[in-house]
Amino acid sequence: MAPLAPTTAVSGDKVIIDWNAPSSNGGSSLMSYSVFIRGFDLQYVLETNYCTGATVLAESKCTIPFTTLRSSLFNLILGNSVMVQVVASNTYGDSAPSPAGSGAVI
Repeated sequence: MAPLAPTTAVSGDKVIIDWNAPSSNGGSSLMSYSVFIRGFDLQYVLETNYCTGATVLAESKCTIPFTTLRSSLFNLILGNSVMVQVVASNTYGDSAPSPAGSGAVI
């Protein structure tokens, strides 16, 4: 089962992405999350610098600087909404992507 839609919020010059773990994991502990951010071209791109690791797994959240979101990977500009999908993984594989979540505007 997929995680619920994440929320995004602005905090200073960063965006905080927060989500809830899936309600069912098939009896296997979660091993990781993959966070995908919609770029300017409307394609979702895997974020690999700020949304990985044990802390992200434990807290179900990550914080990304505006400079990263405005870089060539995502190309977001002032006024763009930060749209995010999250995928949970365990020994059985990857969940379906969460519904897109938003809230933060660059």
